[in-house]
Amino acid sequence: MKRSFIIPSLVISLTAGVSVFVFTNYHRSEAKVYAYSTSSLPTTIDLNDCSESTIRSYYSSLNNLATNQRQGTNLLKNLKTILKNGQKYYSYDSGNAIWQIYEIADRDWSKSPASSTTYGTYNSSTNKITNYVYGTSSSSSKNNPYIHALYINRNVTNQTTAWDDHQQTQWGINREHVWPKAEGFETSGAGGARGDPMHLMAGNGYSNNIHSNYYYGYVNTSSSYTNCGSKYSNQSGNLRGTSKTLNTGTVFEPQDCDKGDIARAIFYMVARYNYLSGSDSDGIDSNNPNLTLTQDMNDWSSTGYSSTTTKSGKMGILTDLLAWHHADPVDEYEIHRNNLLYTNYTNNRNPFIDFPEWVDYIWGKATYSGTTYQSYNSNPTGYATPSSDTINGYNSGGQSSDPAVLSVTVTPSSLSLDMNGTKTGNLNTSVEVANGAATTVTWESSNTSVATVSNNGVVTAKAVGEAAVTAVSTVDGSKYGTCYVSVIDSSQQGGGESGTDEGSATASSGAISGWTASGAGSAYADGSVKLDSSGDYIEKKNIFSGDVSTYMTSLDVTINAKINGTPTAANSYKVEAIDSSGNVILGQTKTGAGVFTDSYGDVTFNISGDLSGCTGIRVTYATKGAGNMGLKTISWTATYSSYEATPTSITATVNKTFHPGEIITKSDITVEDDLGNTITDFNFDGNNYQFTYDDAESGGTVTEHTFEVTYLDMEADLEVEVSRVNYSSPSGSSKTYQSTSFSGLPSSYTTNQYVTVDGIRFAIDGYYYSGSSKLSLSNGKTSAPGKVINDTKYSTGITNVTVEGASPDIQLSVDGEKWVDLANATVNKTNYFFFKLFYKTTAQTSYVNITSFTVSLKGSETTANVANYIMFEDTENQCSNKLDYAISYFENLSSSDKSSFMNSDDYVITEARARLIDWAKNQGKQIVLQGGEYTVKNVTNNLLILVKDDSVNPIIYIVIPLMLGGIFILLYKKKRLIK
Repeated sequence: MKRSFIIPSLVISLTAGVSVFVFTNYHRSEAKVYAYSTSSLPTTIDLNDCSESTIRSYYSSLNNLATNQRQGTNLLKNLKTILKNGQKYYSYDSGNAIWQIYEIADRDWSKSPASSTTYGTYNSSTNKITNYVYGTSSSSSKNNPYIHALYINRNVTNQTTAWDDHQQTQWGINREHVWPKAEGFETSGAGGARGDPMHLMAGNGYSNNIHSNYYYGYVNTSSSYTNCGSKYSNQSGNLRGTSKTLNTGTVFEPQDCDKGDIARAIFYMVARYNYLSGSDSDGIDSNNPNLTLTQDMNDWSSTGYSSTTTKSGKMGILTDLLAWHHADPVDEYEIHRNNLLYTNYTNNRNPFIDFPEWVDYIWGKATYSGTTYQSYNSNPTGYATPSSDTINGYNSGGQSSDPAVLSVTVTPSSLSLDMNGTKTGNLNTSVEVANGAATTVTWESSNTSVATVSNNGVVTAKAVGEAAVTAVSTVDGSKYGTCYVSVIDSSQQGGGESGTDEGSATASSGAISGWTASGAGSAYADGSVKLDSSGDYIEKKNIFSGDVSTYMTSLDVTINAKINGTPTAANSYKVEAIDSSGNVILGQTKTGAGVFTDSYGDVTFNISGDLSGCTGIRVTYATKGAGNMGLKTISWTATYSSYEATPTSITATVNKTFHPGEIITKSDITVEDDLGNTITDFNFDGNNYQFTYDDAESGGTVTEHTFEVTYLDMEADLEVEVSRVNYSSPSGSSKTYQSTSFSGLPSSYTTNQYVTVDGIRFAIDGYYYSGSSKLSLSNGKTSAPGKVINDTKYSTGITNVTVEGASPDIQLSVDGEKWVDLANATVNKTNYFFFKLFYKTTAQTSYVNITSFTVSLKGSETTANVANYIMFEDTENQCSNKLDYAISYFENLSSSDKSSFMNSDDYVITEARARLIDWAKNQGKQIVLQGGEYTVKNVTNNLLILVKDDSVNPIIYIVIPLMLGGIFILLYKKKRLIK
């Protein structure tokens, strides 16, 4: 057992007014011991998953950090301290420790349950194995369970076992460094990153060899690439080829069910092995490398190297790994592996399995459509709060043995077919399952008249249009994947040939053959149709059919008609396009003497728009002026296109301004194509995105946040306005005090009189005339000038005081001691609870009468309004400039609202609370719960002892005030022996 020898040292630092004594631990450089290996593996194996409280407690030191320390690179830096503390390592270069860990950590507990353990005793009541004997080689293994191995389909019958084959044959496994040694820690070492089981997973040997040390990413399969499946038929989806995202360099793409596991192992490595803190007591070397993520293919090293403090080891491709993290979420196998390692082997955890959302809090989000990169926003989407963040996939009941389907993905996610070209397309599914569930699906098409789909995913175009083709799990119907299919006819694209349909009809003997008349009178002498009254019409329903009716875009109709008499402004004709039932689609009316004459003449009507379904024409004598209408001939030209137009672009808009804490969803967005059609089944990369204060500039300046909207193969940028919410002074009431309100005052000048009106006590130095009902203030008696002051605090802030009958000086006060003129009072920022009426000068020597005065009050504050004040505008030195105002608003909250402000998990209030606490702390104040009420107190110099117990290295801080105003700070850290 290795021991580390700790030499306590006393460091004395003298500063102005403060003496600081720090007891800390110091490793002598010549005695520094790396904790990079452990002597033996446990023989009692605890198979229980950790409780929720245990997981939250492991990361609890993050809870009290400032917000900016719980996101981005600061979160990585602070996670390193947690992950490194007490961590156990295992040698990679000697012994069988890593292979033996696979027997437990990588075990397939469905195919090799704990009860099947041969060398050891399993107790089902405790869910532990005692006296466990590990295997030692492929030829003389003790326990040899089935295991999960990267790059091998988890659901095949002949899955690999821990000791059968450690070569690059069909089922052979290697120890796969998910983060390749060549990318940052190539040199041999005792253990460290090389032997860290969190990323050193069992993996298929052949695929491991193909992976080599290439970055991870989507492979462009339209170019030359290597497929592991070409060698072993039971393998699937492990590819090496040109990066699809960067369109350059070589990357390795694992099968879909491994993508998320690999991404989270990579994220762990950056959290555990970084140099963001700027220093590391163990130094940076091949055991303890300096690792970062990259989006640059030029960072890849083909020869291998060990990182230094100035040169980090790098892995990518960042955006593809972020996409995999979401596409392949945490499953029960991964959760159980994390718990088994923590409890039995490593004494640390992968935070991105426990809290998957923390990935986005550090690196932001990348968006993909299928396997196509779309955009990347590096802004963290939140901040880590272990006490309340969701533990994704946590199962308090332990591992479930029931088969389950976790997800179904269809690729590609969109498909374009052509009635004049490629009419078929192949769809593939990736079904992520647990505990041996079947991966079979059934295929469905939402519109079989447009596209059909076979039982093996072959889509066939039937007609121009759109359809959604879906693969539904046969095990769990709630799990499905969808491909959106668009069918066009390229022979009709690019404008196509427009067709016309022309014709005419002539009246004879007062009728037109084949046309129906309503209200027609006797014929004119020339045989034309005579329409006598308003509303009389003549129509034919079945002039147009086929493509003309379906794709008509305009209808021109000319009537040869007259008004028998003197046309007036009241005369009008109407021509309408009608369907086969006589329903009007579109129409046009022409009115007035300038259009019509008392002899036959042509009047042309032009109707355009969506005329689909038009089969006929109706001509109506719409309004009657002088005389009758004579209709002699009708002629028409219908224009149509022989194809249905296909949209080429989309636009996305949102008609509101968002504020921090609000969430945007698809329902907020209007999407239209360039043909004016409203699109509802679009994809929105920001769905359920919550806006933060990082999205909104200080002072409420409107800023823009850009999202991406996609539909089929079209995309559009969505510009969303974001603004902070300003503080709004709550509207309240006012109270008017008449002179008669102050009954009981003497009729002569008297000082220090007190009168209580409606619960408010007033101190009055003045004169009261009972006969004239006037309250008089003296401004001539310099020894005791008159004044009115309320010495009972109003419950809400005073916004104004007005006086009738005189014009005294008016001042306001927060505490009744320091006063400010009303004209200079910042009533929108400060809560004033006292007012004073008096005269500053003695220019007048008599008494001045006041008839009444009115005090205007604020309404009650709300938690949201107080939070808006704190967060609205960032000012220089705001911790001192805004604190008093903010505290004033906070103290004006009701008891219940104060409690809500201090405990709410609302985003805006949470941000404001953290800022207020920081401001107060900076100014030597703190918000405390005292007697059931939150109050603001000055920090006193009492002896303060804080003990932080992280179960490994307890730290004791002792703060002692000095007589000269300084403090002693004693820090003692008890270092536990490292085994």
